[in-house]
Amino acid sequence: MADEYNPVPAPDGVQEAPLRQARGWLTRLIDDALIDDKTSALTDRGRRRVYLVPPRAFETDRRNEALVAALERDEPEVYARLLAALDTSAQS
Repeated sequence: MADEYNPVPAPDGVQEAPLRQARGWLTRLIDDALIDDKTSALTDRGRRRVYLVPPRAFETDRRNEALVAALERDEPEVYARLLAALDTSAQS
């Protein structure tokens, strides 16, 4: 029998599930992504190894990757300024 379902929410909002328990929880973790729009990280010895993400989040990420690649290719100066601004704000 699978352990009681209790993935632990991390400070960044991602619920973490150790691989050992996640095997038994997989259906519930998938439901969390599909129904509750939650992201889960499967962990091994406390390190995140793989993520389960809602389909909408995955599709948005793919679209954003394409937009960033196009910006970097077509507007390299704008891309460099935006990247520098992000680096500066991340350090604050």
